[in-house]
Amino acid sequence: MGKIIWRQISDIREHQYETLGIGSNNLFHIDVELVVDATRHDGLARFINHSCDANCYTKIITVEGQRKMAIYLKCPIAAGEQLTYNYKFPLEEAI
Repeated sequence: MGKIIWRQISDIREHQYETLGIGSNNLFHIDVELVVDATRHDGLARFINHSCDANCYTKIITVEGQRKMAIYLKCPIAAGEQLTYNYKFPLEEAI
């Protein structure tokens, strides 16, 4: 969930969020031009934590013509087990 914005706008918002002490960890690149800003419009995925040894992974998919970020399980996960994914997307590492 979130608002899809241009990368230039996300750069401005990231600076504003950092200045306000909000943090910018809810900005997700869909591609080189578009970013999902889930800072104020987030879903339950906000409770998924970061791990370099994650049990979930992210993938950009297209749903009804719109690009979205989806989270998939890498392995079976037991009830009560913490969900984790690596917040760094390959695209973000290349930007």
